[in-house]
Amino acid sequence: IELWDRVSGRSRWKVAVERAGRVLAFSPDDSLLAVESELRLHLLDASTGATRHTLELENGASFAAFHPDGGHLLYPRSPDLVIFDLRAGRELAALRSEESSLEEWMADAQRGESTTAFHAHEVASSVTFSGDGGLAAVATHAGPRVYRWTDLLAASGRLPDPACAASSK
Repeated sequence: IELWDRVSGRSRWKVAVERAGRVLAFSPDDSLLAVESELRLHLLDASTGATRHTLELENGASFAAFHPDGGHLLYPRSPDLVIFDLRAGRELAALRSEESSLEEWMADAQRGESTTAFHAHEVASSVTFSGDGGLAAVATHAGPRVYRWTDLLAASGRLPDPACAASSK
């Protein structure tokens, strides 16, 4: 990964990573850069390229979403949606949806109402925040979900009920 200064046109720093993945995101104040590599999410100091935190992943991450307050990061560690406190340098919560029933999914499939695959939990593919950070919109294979940020911060183990949701059907 190489960061260039757009004004001077010069390289600021270069950091070797193995097989950079699908995540490349700056924090709201541009002080951090999130980069996925080899089942790890690296949070790099944007001014120096030094690693501030390395977060372990189960599968490759599809996103890293910085909260507008600059103090939190959401990322997937399938099937969980993880909230990381950047100020404290620790994970606050790993939240997942209620478990789905394989039997119900199979019955839906026999009626021709199935999705492409069975997922025991909803799997997040991206997150974006409202401008004020009060809401988090989460895209899942089961459809979009919108959560109140305060509900996510207060949750433990299980995702709270969404403020609104829609089916992918």
